[in-house]
Amino acid sequence: MKRILWTLVWTLSGIASAYQIGDYVSDRCWESVQGDKICLDDYLGTVRVMDWGAGWCGPCNSKMGELAGKVGSFAGKKVTFFSTMLDGWTSNSGADQEFLTEWKEKHNIPESIHVVSVPRNDFLAIASNGGIPRFSIIDQDSRLVYRASGPSLNEVFGEVNKLLTNGPKELPPFMIKKPNLDLK
Repeated sequence: MKRILWTLVWTLSGIASAYQIGDYVSDRCWESVQGDKICLDDYLGTVRVMDWGAGWCGPCNSKMGELAGKVGSFAGKKVTFFSTMLDGWTSNSGADQEFLTEWKEKHNIPESIHVVSVPRNDFLAIASNGGIPRFSIIDQDSRLVYRASGPSLNEVFGEVNKLLTNGPKELPPFMIKKPNLDLK
């Protein structure tokens, strides 16, 4: 019973503190497949695309294989891709260095995609609660501008191309919020 209550509280706290579209996303740092720290703010001024997934998730494996093969179309453009992994090959296993290396090799992931391990708090804050695979896009000004569960890569790439062509969208002042969502 305690476990059920704790899980419910943890999940609801993540939902209640999730970023909304238009919110500024505070810097997040994650451990990469190489073992170094990669931070979102290292890529300010670029469009940041996060593909949220887990090794045990069949659709996540399919989507990553597709993304790895198509990401080259953005070579030389101001866009950064992240394979943000919640779990390894089994549920609730976490994504350790060994798993990240296997994931990168299995899908032949190019260097242009940062393979990182992320805590569930960051998933809940940025991607919001929902199924995986899930994509989130943060614009050049660090605002969350897109998130969807299971979208086609054409849809995701279309959103990225709009941002690259038109720049960040001007938001009405009432929508511009800088929440303090440092869930670390």
